[in-house]
Amino acid sequence: MPVLLTASSWDPRTEHVHSWLARRLAEEYPALGGEAGQLVSQGRITLILDGLDEMPEALHAAAINALDHITGELVLTCRTTEYEAAVASGGVLLTKATVVEIEPVQLPDATAFLLSAGPPARKRWQPVLDRLQREPDLPLAQAMASPLMVTLARTIYTATTTDPAELLDETRFPTRAAIEGHLLEAFIPTAYASQPAPPDAATPLRQYPAAQAHNWLRLLARQLDRSDTHDIAWWDLLHAVSRPARVLLVGLASAVVFGLAGGIAGGLGSDRPEWPLYAGSYAIAFGLAGGLVFWAAPRARPVRVELRFRGSWPRFFARFAAGAAIGVALGLGMGLPKPIVAGVGVAVGLAVGIRVWLGTPAEVDEVSSPRVVLRQDRIAALVLGLAFALALTFPGGMAVGVPTLETAGHTVGTIDIVISALGGALAGAAIGAVWFGWIGVLAYGLASGVAGGLIFGPVYPNVSGVGVGIAFGTVFGLSVACLSVLSRAWGTFVISRFWLALRGDLPWQLIRFLEDAHQRGVLRQNGGVYQFRHARLRDHLARSQSGSS
Repeated sequence: MPVLLTASSWDPRTEHVHSWLARRLAEEYPALGGEAGQLVSQGRITLILDGLDEMPEALHAAAINALDHITGELVLTCRTTEYEAAVASGGVLLTKATVVEIEPVQLPDATAFLLSAGPPARKRWQPVLDRLQREPDLPLAQAMASPLMVTLARTIYTATTTDPAELLDETRFPTRAAIEGHLLEAFIPTAYASQPAPPDAATPLRQYPAAQAHNWLRLLARQLDRSDTHDIAWWDLLHAVSRPARVLLVGLASAVVFGLAGGIAGGLGSDRPEWPLYAGSYAIAFGLAGGLVFWAAPRARPVRVELRFRGSWPRFFARFAAGAAIGVALGLGMGLPKPIVAGVGVAVGLAVGIRVWLGTPAEVDEVSSPRVVLRQDRIAALVLGLAFALALTFPGGMAVGVPTLETAGHTVGTIDIVISALGGALAGAAIGAVWFGWIGVLAYGLASGVAGGLIFGPVYPNVSGVGVGIAFGTVFGLSVACLSVLSRAWGTFVISRFWLALRGDLPWQLIRFLEDAHQRGVLRQNGGVYQFRHARLRDHLARSQSGSS
């Protein structure tokens, strides 16, 4: 099976190539499970390794030496100069390799390609090409040796109002690099000039101002450059948002919604003076929890809903049992009647267990478009949020709206508050682990402990009634649902897109913009991700200045 991987994540000094390949297979294709190592050891993987020249130079020789002993077939892509330098410095080469090298474009081939655009192109290009034939050492002649530059030149100088003769101006373009930089810079304005959509386009091209499109693409290119990747994956957009901004967004939003829930629990709208304490405690606890989690920037990969029951029942029942235990502990800590406690256990168990069918990794290399991946993960995220909302709305409403311990003749004391706080902390830690891993255990364990302790606080004996319970349960359940959605890739995409669009760094309809850029030839599609059509274009945009076009 052929597998394309990038070499930049491999350190040949510390990790054997087989171990690295098996690890990367397991990460990219979780469905393989433990079979990844067997596929590698049995030589059933054809590794297509890209980006050897993007590794640190000191690792080149060690990498080539390790690859020479790989089990299975290997295709290695690398710039010729870097490969020759690595062989020369390390004295190691791929002994069984067949070298296939891309030759520079010859001037006759470039001429035929440029003139094939029609009579108008022939009239404007012919004098330029005639001079290149007479003076093959001109900077333009050197630039035309690159397939990318020949393609860009034809695209940019297609309009009859343009004049390719300007490329012969050695004062303006004294070197090959200057010409290549000009062609790369002029490509975006040309691509975003008004033009009709191709006949097979699913949607018509939108008219984005070239300068604005350049700035949006520039931000994406810089993010790819920082992350050392070629893939524009919408689920990684969160890392284009600074940590302070992430903390501000999630922390404030959590503080507002949970503060409202706490205020309702404390008697918001009544004449009781204690409700600000409840509102402030909830706001601070859950606001800090949200900020802490998103300071660490959880990396959630897209998933899809897959109701494949065969073989999944053992995992479902294991998760259900764990969730049910959490729900029972939470209900007992709240002092709910035993039948209600059992119902809470079942509800929380179902919410945790359902993730078996909501966590199937999306095969981003096989889907038809990034929009399909987005739609699949959105459905999974919303179903997960709904499950947690239904699981926690009722018990929360019962605990606040019906003072069960008091009506049973029990006097609420310190021990009840402590037990409720511990039950809340246990439930919050367990659910936080489901959402965000160990950072979620710490953040939401503490926050839920505060919320649980306040259930039997100073206003508990006086706050009762179905209306209060419904209001608190609804607000609290929806708040928990929002946190659940934020733990998924689609949820982080929503908040990051909102922030970046608010700043003007990206468009509000990002996926549509990427689809449009793909139709214009600026991007190419690779399964569920987009890439710049060439690494040179990405690198140029990443290093260009804001507002240039």
